[in-house]
Amino acid sequence: MRRSFALAVCLSLLASCRRPETASPPVLIEGATAWTLPDFSLKDDAGRTVAKADLLGKPWVAAFIYASCGSQCPMMTAKMKALRTMLPEAFLVSFSVDSADTPERLAAYKKTYGADWMFLTGPQGAVRGLCMDGFKLAVADGSDPKDPIIHSDKLVLVDRDARVRGFFDPSEPSHLSALAEALKSL
Repeated sequence: MRRSFALAVCLSLLASCRRPETASPPVLIEGATAWTLPDFSLKDDAGRTVAKADLLGKPWVAAFIYASCGSQCPMMTAKMKALRTMLPEAFLVSFSVDSADTPERLAAYKKTYGADWMFLTGPQGAVRGLCMDGFKLAVADGSDPKDPIIHSDKLVLVDRDARVRGFFDPSEPSHLSALAEALKSL
């Protein structure tokens, strides 16, 4: 019940969003207000199991995409690639919100977009639960066949202890710069 209410609120907010004339600043989460991601175990684009414990010890940036997306996902992947150019040493992770995305499908997606970072997939409940409960971002089935999955387009900064430290709009150049600076400071 609680999850369906939260999902309804998130979908309502997504439906009412309009891009402001001027960009809002990135959302940075400091110290005690940061929250820790729950444990997870997913498959990477090579079929290896990756758990939260494997990502501890280094800050990283998360994005949520799916391979058959024809709208915002290619843009988000391009922005992650731009971030990679700005900070070649940055650790990046793209999570697929589509349970139909197999490791092989994600490997093909990576190749198509020239991505050289980690892509993770898993059962629908696992990734969507991590997205909503862990990252506090909306994801749901869409009603438009052209956009079968509705999800957030925010890039998320995660610190070395797997705590969420910020949300950034990849379509705003100032957010990418702020993300690069915040990542360097962790």
